[in-house]
Amino acid sequence: MENLALRELTKADIAGIVRAMDEDGYGRIAQFFPDAMLADARRFVTAELERHGREYFSYIGRDAVRDCVLAEIGAAPGFRDLLARIYAAGTRRPAPPSAVYQVLRVLSGTTGLKEAFKFHYDAYVVTALMPIAIPTGAGEKRGDLVIYPKLRRIRSNAAINLVEKLLVQNPGGRRIARTAALQRLFAARVLRMEPGDLYLFWGYQSLHGNEPCFPTSTRATALFHFADPHADSAMVASIQRWRSRHERKVRERAMAGARART
Repeated sequence: MENLALRELTKADIAGIVRAMDEDGYGRIAQFFPDAMLADARRFVTAELERHGREYFSYIGRDAVRDCVLAEIGAAPGFRDLLARIYAAGTRRPAPPSAVYQVLRVLSGTTGLKEAFKFHYDAYVVTALMPIAIPTGAGEKRGDLVIYPKLRRIRSNAAINLVEKLLVQNPGGRRIARTAALQRLFAARVLRMEPGDLYLFWGYQSLHGNEPCFPTSTRATALFHFADPHADSAMVASIQRWRSRHERKVRERAMAGARART
């Protein structure tokens, strides 16, 4: 898509978004993405979903989505600047020379159902979420995002960060995090997303995970991350490589299953 243009925000806009992230758990920029961008992203998701037998898949990085507007969004200097300004205003620190790390996540089929309530902390301080396709049919489950806002500080030690993640990013911790009692106790927020809007939250500090969708539904989101506090950690780099290999294996199994059914 030529001449990619995204809305520019004022200093007051940024301050309002950061205030909402701090007080409400997330900030929202209404109608941030033009209809043409959404249409292009949806075409890409639809084609890739068919290749994967209408089962869950995720793509990490820009290369995997290079034939789609999502790659252009992640590479756009203005979009990176927006995330850097959010970081600087929220942390009161200069933004690091970080690139945007992006993920396309598509929930569908029985494998998509298994991705529900996988609560986790992101590796990056700022997370921007672009809804591409959200179930809206009568009685459908939307896959809303549940956020426990700012449960922890930004850690300077990668090992402490890893221990904190291990304590909650396991089957037992996730079962507890999905309970209504804990969500009331820690004032969890439920984010009902609308395509076209952009949502921002403190991904590193906020425990979060999506509610389920029906296997016959499709929930597609693009995630853009900024500022990894442990970017120089060999431990973190190893974990990210493992995640990339894991997601690739999931995609390959889904595609093999799709071929077997045809």
